[in-house]
Order: sequence, then C-alpha cells, then structure tokens
Amino acid sequence: MDVQYRSAALKDVPAIREVGIATWWATYSGLLAPQAIAAVLRRGWRDEVIRGQINHDAYHVLVAEVEEEVTGVLFARLPQVQAPAMIERLYVRPDAQGHGLGYGLWRTLVERLPQAVQAVELDVLASNAKAIAFYQRIGFVEASRFVESVAGFPMHLIYMRASRPFV
Repeated sequence: MDVQYRSAALKDVPAIREVGIATWWATYSGLLAPQAIAAVLRRGWRDEVIRGQINHDAYHVLVAEVEEEVTGVLFARLPQVQAPAMIERLYVRPDAQGHGLGYGLWRTLVERLPQAVQAVELDVLASNAKAIAFYQRIGFVEASRFVESVAGFPMHLIYMRASRPFV
C-alpha cells in the first residue's frame, strides 16, 4: 500500500470531514448514544472548524493519503510555551484500519514537533478498547480519568500521555 503523509490543505476539508463522519459512526455506535455522536459531528467536524484549524499556526493537521484519497487524519494542538502538545483527533477510515496509517500519522507528527515539546497528551473514550490498545502500543500511558457531557450524555474519558523519546 502506497501511503503519503502530509500537511492538510484547504482542498482536503471535504475529505477530512468524511473521514471524521465515517469513523465516528463506525467507532462510537454502540458506545455512545446516537444523539451524542450527531452532536459531536455537528460541532467539531464542520468545514469552518476544520478550515480554521488547518489555517491556525498552533495546529498540525496531517493527512494520510492512499492512492490520492484521504484515508486518515490527525489534528494536534501545539503548545504556546514548553508544555505538551495535544492530539485532538486521530482517525483512520474503518476500511483502512489495521494497515499502520494511524502509526504513520503519529510518526509524522513526532518528526514535526519542536524539540522543546517533551510530551504529547490526548483523551480517549474509556470504552474504546481498540483505541486505548493502539495508544498504549505507541507509548501512551493513562494519567487520569474524567467525565465530560456531550449533548447531555456523559462521556467517560481517559487522559493519556506519552513522553520523549517517542515510540
């Protein structure tokens, strides 16, 4: 499989949105109420939100392309001072999972992080065992747990952290 990892461009916005929609429904159906999934998609996967993050200096938005089709995406917020970077989203289309694309996006981010960034953090749904196992394989460890409300539905989340040297 020929994969290209690169920074996202504005032309990628519709494809990035489609990755998000497809992945959220496939991943979280049965783990979250459909209304919660719909609320997250309405709020966080709108074109203007994606465009804003692509254009923002404090973000790395990366895509994985297979045969010129965007199949994975990673959004990372970079710190303003010496603080951890934060992965806000890392998703690979369900039909492309299991081929190393998530790891490739992670490695591309690591290569682009300023040397001053000594850690990366993220939140993951506590019931998403597949994602938790992936993050543990690439060096993340659980730091804490918390509950966040989305559309009136509680989401039990795990806060995870990886430190240099990154896997």
